[in-house]
Amino acid sequence: MRIVFIYFLISISQIFKAFGEDLPTIPKELTASEALKIREELQLIKIDIEQKIVKLEEAKKSYDLAKNDVEVRIKKIEEEKRLLDETLQKEKKLKEDRVKEAVEFVSKMEPRKVAPVLESMDRDLVIALFSRLPSRQVTKLLENTSPAKATQFLEYYTRIRSGREFEMLRELGLCSPAKEKNEEKGKQTSESAKQ
Repeated sequence: MRIVFIYFLISISQIFKAFGEDLPTIPKELTASEALKIREELQLIKIDIEQKIVKLEEAKKSYDLAKNDVEVRIKKIEEEKRLLDETLQKEKKLKEDRVKEAVEFVSKMEPRKVAPVLESMDRDLVIALFSRLPSRQVTKLLENTSPAKATQFLEYYTRIRSGREFEMLRELGLCSPAKEKNEEKGKQTSESAKQ
């Protein structure tokens, strides 16, 4: 029985050494007190390993909960993105339909009657209308529009694709009417410098 116990201790010590634990070396000839001491040390090591296993399992549970939470949030964000994309597509289609109707409406009216209406409309909408109307009709509309508005529409239509860019360039004084104001300021500055 004692030999079986010693072999058992040796095999356990080899298993623990495989895990990198520093275990006491077990001599082949043991007294009962030495075997008991080794047994107690192994028992302490076993308890330590079991505690570490429990901690690892708790950490795994915590990780799994966090992972599930992240997955739920990702699904929620993906659903919100899908709904937003659908809404944007519907809005885009609705806007396209409205522009199409406006083009039909404008194309049936006389340019001299439509021009004043265009002056009060949003520039982006006016440009969308211009891009869909025949060039002859756009020319007639611009002829019946005030010179300042016609200049703005032409600059916006030919040079710039977005209203934000137009506003930024106008603030910088690169587009009319701010361009004219900057030129006047430059003339005034040069005249005052001459005097």
